Amino acid sequence: MLFHYKIAVQKDVHVINMEGELIEKTQSDPLLEEVKKALEEGSKKFVLDFTNLRYMNSSGLGILVKLLTKIRNGGGELAACNLNKKMQELLIITKLNQMFHIADTLDKAIEELSQEN
Repeated sequence: MLFHYKIAVQKDVHVINMEGELIEKTQSDPLLEEVKKALEEGSKKFVLDFTNLRYMNSSGLGILVKLLTKIRNGGGELAACNLNKKMQELLIITKLNQMFHIADTLDKAIEELSQEN
């Protein structure tokens, strides 16, 4: 299954709903461009919603790091939510769980980011 995403704004948070399999670096190019544009327009809060992401490999992890770096360099913050058990384990093994705000639900992720500023 291919990787797809949709971005919706809830309150002042850009929610990136990911779907499918995140396995190739080039899959994220349009997403990175949209995030860059949102940052340029003043957006600072982003959430990655893993609800419909079925699989992610090491390239997918690299994409997450790239997103996190781009957002933080732009003065923003990134949270992740709705990770299944495999995704949670993957972030723990790679220690990326220490770099991301991780929440059980989208509402909790938005709430956590709202408390940032």
